[in-house]
Amino acid sequence: MRLQLTTLVVLTVGLAGCEPGFFGPAPTVSDAGAAPGASILPRPLATAAEGMLTDGGSRGNGQGTDAGRGVRDAAPPPPKPLTANEVLLPDVSRLREQSGVALTAFWRWKRVPTPAQVPQAATNTIEPMRRLARGQWRVQLTTAGRMRASFVSRGLPLPPRSALLAREDRYGSIVLWPDERHYRVLPPGTLRATLGERRADINPMSPGKAEALGEGERLGFKTRKVKLTSSFGTLQLELAPMLEAGRGGPLLCRLLVEIAGIDPSIKLCRGPEVALAADYSWTGGEPEEGGGIRFEVTAVSRQNDFPASELAVPPAGARQSPSSLPSVSGGTFFSEAELAAFRSEEAAPPSPPSPSAPEVGLKASNQSDLLLYLLLDGVPVAAVEPWGETAIRGPLSGRYSVQWRTFLGEIIGETSEHHLPATVIYGGVATADQPDGG
Repeated sequence: MRLQLTTLVVLTVGLAGCEPGFFGPAPTVSDAGAAPGASILPRPLATAAEGMLTDGGSRGNGQGTDAGRGVRDAAPPPPKPLTANEVLLPDVSRLREQSGVALTAFWRWKRVPTPAQVPQAATNTIEPMRRLARGQWRVQLTTAGRMRASFVSRGLPLPPRSALLAREDRYGSIVLWPDERHYRVLPPGTLRATLGERRADINPMSPGKAEALGEGERLGFKTRKVKLTSSFGTLQLELAPMLEAGRGGPLLCRLLVEIAGIDPSIKLCRGPEVALAADYSWTGGEPEEGGGIRFEVTAVSRQNDFPASELAVPPAGARQSPSSLPSVSGGTFFSEAELAAFRSEEAAPPSPPSPSAPEVGLKASNQSDLLLYLLLDGVPVAAVEPWGETAIRGPLSGRYSVQWRTFLGEIIGETSEHHLPATVIYGGVATADQPDGG
């Protein structure tokens, strides 16, 4: 197994009672950019009779058009899958502002270690650094059937300002470079490898087996909970009826189930609902110990003025890049100065020093065929390519907690402590002076 509502990141110190890892603000429901009196209100679970959507999220009169003024007309043809080598025509069907909802969401890791308990640990600095790499997405869903999931924070498989774009009439998505000048088509089945391995490989998908888990409530919305099972593991979804999202609502559901190896054409992802949470546990992992990853929406806002240019699939003027993905420069997420601030002062080096240690910082050696993240004091500081090495300069001499893991959490290594400078290895054969970090 191979494994942007725009938000201001506020550096604050500590969150009492929260699990270490990727943190988000307290869940909120707001109404940004809406007309006075407009809001997203919690609604009862939608029924089939409520499936007529309008551009403002209310019921239409049956005289709507494909521009989103109502969709009681004859059902459109089923979506077609995107293909890897397909040349997409410019998306000119929505040359106007669009309405819909904007979501603030986070990918939350499980079993994230805490900083090493040493006097030099600068907790008041480590925590803000953790927040800078908290796995934040901004998801825009429009009544016209478009989705943009923008990568906001560091520590994600694709760099900040990258985005995944999707449209209702095609299964699959495109990944857009931060400069918005290049994109790549991602056929159905590639999202898991794109996020987990930073490769656009197609993984097999299954229809998925669904099991109802009852009802709940999240962000003031009544929800229904569903458990889906695939050959990769299980996915628990929490879905809320949200007519304001219109035909864009199912697109987020499609994205989330595809990551679990489930065909996005699944019936579950066809109704006027928005996924507010998704919890993944993988086959062969250790769910009883917190393996996997969670996706959680923490804020919902209605908007009437999404620029059409942000939701075009593909964007006007962007060129197709058939064989690459946007990557993090150098594989590291923090500057040397930021990493140096993890400690208030140097600690005495070990005596004698390890012969494999670099002069400063640490060398991360990934001796496996997986894309692995290295966490230093619980903060993801680098993504190391398979069979690659990354020099992480900046950390001062001293003891740190270290953990290797995959982004999606199929592999979550044990936490160990290392005195830097040091070489930290995942996989391979451990030597007497260098324990195996895997």
